[in-house]
Amino acid sequence: MLKLVVLVVVVACIARFFIKGPDDQPLVSLDDLLPATEDAAPMVPTAVYKWQDEAGSWHFSNRSEDAPPGAEVVAIDGSKNVVDAAPTPARSAGAAKAPADHQFAGAAGLTSVAPEQLNEMMQTINNLQETVDQRKADTDKALGR
Repeated sequence: MLKLVVLVVVVACIARFFIKGPDDQPLVSLDDLLPATEDAAPMVPTAVYKWQDEAGSWHFSNRSEDAPPGAEVVAIDGSKNVVDAAPTPARSAGAAKAPADHQFAGAAGLTSVAPEQLNEMMQTINNLQETVDQRKADTDKALGR
């Protein structure tokens, strides 16, 4: 039985090379299985803009409107995959920036929440825990545990 199944699969794969389509050509040819190299578009370098912001973070974009004046233009080989940059909101000249002398309580890098919001966040977490505990108690009572 297994030999019959294997034979049917092999015949089905090979038959596509011999069955004629509407244009009187085989449905599949060996040329269809080979990668097209001569018809492919020529690989042209992609221009990528590279710059460093005031905080020292590096940014890259293939859109000139994202890059600030003076950004370095880097040519990336066309054979490399490049993902287009997502559209970003327009920058205003007077955009407010966080003051450089702003200090966070606690160790740097441990939280992205402003200290003023921590108490409110902890209260929300405690309320959520109380709700979960109450629901568990109600479920246990309903199940007779």
